Amino acid sequence: MIVKSILFFDSIYNALEVSILYISRLRDLREDHDLPQKQVAALLGIDQRVYSNYELGKRTLPLPHLVTLADYYHVSTDYLLGRTDDPRPYPAPRRK
Repeated sequence: MIVKSILFFDSIYNALEVSILYISRLRDLREDHDLPQKQVAALLGIDQRVYSNYELGKRTLPLPHLVTLADYYHVSTDYLLGRTDDPRPYPAPRRK
């Protein structure tokens, strides 16, 4: 099953392509950091089965979880969503 949260794309094909990247990037980042699903789930305050469903594309990842994971892995949300291949997070806004 594919994630249905990508609503801003111009066609079903583009939404499907980005959803697949989104699913694989969640798993790849977790595995690159040698983390079990249970530990990432605890970071998000959810059950491991719920997190597993995010990685499998069976559930939509809520925006607050997306932001938390991007901050945790030090990547941009666009990278997690597959909108860019550049993982660097955006610079923090300057305070005046």
